[in-house]
Amino acid sequence: SADIFWNGRSVLASPSDGVVNVTNAAKTAKSGIIATGALRTGYVAKTANYTATAFDETISCSTNAFTVTLPTAVGCAGQKYNITNSTAANTIGISTTSSQTFANVVATPTSINLVGLGAVTVVSDGANWLQLH
Repeated sequence: SADIFWNGRSVLASPSDGVVNVTNAAKTAKSGIIATGALRTGYVAKTANYTATAFDETISCSTNAFTVTLPTAVGCAGQKYNITNSTAANTIGISTTSSQTFANVVATPTSINLVGLGAVTVVSDGANWLQLH
């Protein structure tokens, strides 16, 4: 992690999780805006069991039936994953970590299935995962 000070008033910090924070010089309040041009998000293509990382956003699954395991939902509210299944004959399992659940799915399961062609988006609420569609 490294801090960059400018104007003696603000700090741009890049911690090890890859998230950039803009704070006041005392590091007590978030402030400021970082504007970027086109934003490229993480894309990975997988054909076997995979554990998602903080840098992934879209996980494209093909060829085989396998499981995508989500990292912990704790402490990463807003982390979103788009998971696609491009083969009609196979099911992609999507599992949580540490008995976390899909909080807005009937019976709050710890895994869901993506059957055949399709996609699902999940997002962390800071404690569990929510299935958006």
